[in-house]
Amino acid sequence: MRQGTKKRFNGFYKLLFSYLLILIIPIVIGAYVHFQTLNAIEAEAKRTGLAMLDQSGKIVDEQLNFILGIANRLTVNSDVLRFANVKLPLTDQNHYELMELSKELASHQYLNVYVKDILLHFKKSDTVLTTRGIFHGGEEYEHFLKYGDLSYDEWSAKMTGPGYSFHEPAIVQGAAGVYETVAFTAPIHLGMSWQSNGAVVVYIDEAKIRELLLPLTNNTGGWAFAVDAERALMVSTDAGAMPPIEAVLASERRNGYLTFEGERYYVTSTVSRYSNWAYYSIIPEEVFLEKLNYIRQTILSITAISLLAGALTALYLSYRNRKPLTRLLRELTESGKVQRKHEEDEFEYILNTYRNIANRHNDLKSVMEQQLPMLRTVCIEKAMRGEFKSEEEAKTFAERAKLALTGDRFLWAVARIEKYGGAITDEILQELHFNTFVIKNLANDAIGSVFAHDLSEDSIAFLICSSEADAAPDSALAGKLERLVYFVTEKFRMNVRFAVGAPQPRLADSWKSYYEAIGTLDFAEPNRVAWAERMELSDEYYYPLEIESKLVQTVKAGEESALDALLEHVYDGNFRQRKLSAESKQQLVLEMKGTVYKVAGQLQKNDAALRSSVEQSMERLGPDDAPQAFVSLSGLLRELHRYAARQKKDQGHELIHEMLAYVERHFDDANLSLSTLSAHFELTENYISFLFKDRINHNFSTYLENLRMEKACEWLATTEEPVQDIAARVGYSNDKSFRRAFKRVKGLQPTAYREQAQAFRDSAKASGE
Repeated sequence: MRQGTKKRFNGFYKLLFSYLLILIIPIVIGAYVHFQTLNAIEAEAKRTGLAMLDQSGKIVDEQLNFILGIANRLTVNSDVLRFANVKLPLTDQNHYELMELSKELASHQYLNVYVKDILLHFKKSDTVLTTRGIFHGGEEYEHFLKYGDLSYDEWSAKMTGPGYSFHEPAIVQGAAGVYETVAFTAPIHLGMSWQSNGAVVVYIDEAKIRELLLPLTNNTGGWAFAVDAERALMVSTDAGAMPPIEAVLASERRNGYLTFEGERYYVTSTVSRYSNWAYYSIIPEEVFLEKLNYIRQTILSITAISLLAGALTALYLSYRNRKPLTRLLRELTESGKVQRKHEEDEFEYILNTYRNIANRHNDLKSVMEQQLPMLRTVCIEKAMRGEFKSEEEAKTFAERAKLALTGDRFLWAVARIEKYGGAITDEILQELHFNTFVIKNLANDAIGSVFAHDLSEDSIAFLICSSEADAAPDSALAGKLERLVYFVTEKFRMNVRFAVGAPQPRLADSWKSYYEAIGTLDFAEPNRVAWAERMELSDEYYYPLEIESKLVQTVKAGEESALDALLEHVYDGNFRQRKLSAESKQQLVLEMKGTVYKVAGQLQKNDAALRSSVEQSMERLGPDDAPQAFVSLSGLLRELHRYAARQKKDQGHELIHEMLAYVERHFDDANLSLSTLSAHFELTENYISFLFKDRINHNFSTYLENLRMEKACEWLATTEEPVQDIAARVGYSNDKSFRRAFKRVKGLQPTAYREQAQAFRDSAKASGE
């Protein structure tokens, strides 16, 4: 009996093992594919975090680089260098020069919202100049310029140290209030001396820089910070529960996991190429891998449930079919068709069970296949932007996305449908969608191994792969592209520009071909193929500093014809005489945007409406279509020119009346002159002289002399005062100069004029009697 029982259980175990083996094999295969996919998603999440941090760092660097430019310009400014030699005591002329410099500092500050204040520290005169005033010595420093806990001497020594420096953040108690700042200093040197005679100090608003780092952490519950080359903390987000910065910096890996007090964090870092700042983001592991963990837990739960259900099913089937094979055969012989039917039913049951398991595996494969379009798009975009660090990484990513990016020749072609006039309506948008769909399908038929990617509603990029072993690959591709152009233009009546970049031997380097194609596209003839290798593109755009300075002065002076001539000169030098590369066009647009900001900052300080209009127009501009951007920027400069002309006219009308009233009140001052008006109204003598000639058709000296003579004639005719007293009353220091001036203006001496006036009164009196 025991032997029979043992045989029955042996049969039971054999059947159970068979069922479990059938169940485990697809689960093992699915688990392998699942974990490979999760690893790829995790790696992509890490790269995305690094890209976001790198982008934030680049934005900060752009601002710091702009601030460095401001400091450079001020250190070589002739007025700054001249005042650096001035010693105490300061004269009225020195204070006037400081006021002019303060205005210039304010104009620089306006150009960048990250600049909280700009200071000029002159050691010889013990003077600190800011956009809000002039301060001397330690006592005024304590009330208006206090920088953290530093005394005036400590602050002066720190700010005037050698070389360009960023200083650790501190709280400034200044004329602008209390605020956190990062100080950037540039020394002021005179001649060939390396000794610092002062410094340009730029207070950078730490809150603004912190705002650039906040998007990295707002949705993750993490933290971000930046340190300088000496690993001193420069800026950080809320560090309430952040691991100590020393622990992060001491970690050997710049990108990876860090364990602190039992918690794991993912640290991402990048180093600036310009400021040598290092940027770090710290994200809790559960947040960083939240989506990944959700997918992992879901699939593991499904797998566990499936495995448990399969095991129970296998156990049940094994129990039912535990009888030895010999008994089954005997019962089959005895029962005949009934037993055969029973066996078929059980086989069908087992088959259905297996099908259910296979269907679950297929569902998992279907979920993975649904992610393929996204992975393919990411792969193409990374190749286009040059984000692959190595060829191995590029090929591995393409293989996982099931893209056959094989060969040793990779190049990009770009097609752009000619723009429609007017606004893009829904009908035009639908037509563009249809046209791009047609072009992509025609390209796939004509070229073969091509991968299309939409750039915009009217533009498509094609990644073309081939091999050097192909016979005459360039001529073959040229023939295919010509055939594609023929079908697009002749059969579908579309006007399209095509441009092709130079081939690259590596997929990871194919981005060079893409940017070459983009740069060549503007020079392509409609319905023809333009090859970057056959175009001579220039990497040097034409926009010298002299032209920019002349452009700024022309806009401010209100000379319309001269402005048009200058803009035409710049356009001709860049878009007619040169064939600029895409990078050169982008740089030219950025330079001209800087010019517009510079002019606007000098003209529209008190005009919020115009300032808002210019800022909105600049935000809508992009460097993609450089000629159109140039036209838009030219329009903005013309608008600012018209504003300057109106402002100049309105200010001139008001100013001349104020000046005439001032002269009327002070004509008796012997020291009244153009320089007096210049100091009082804070304008140049040349401009005041121009206003007098333009508005009253006299220069200042002639007007003042005529006014004094009119007053003198009135007093000579109506009073008996001595001539020397009247001369003093009208602003002459002695009667000799007064007599000469009176004779020159009236044609006779003052006494003779008095006698004539007396005779006229007597004659009028006699006539009246």
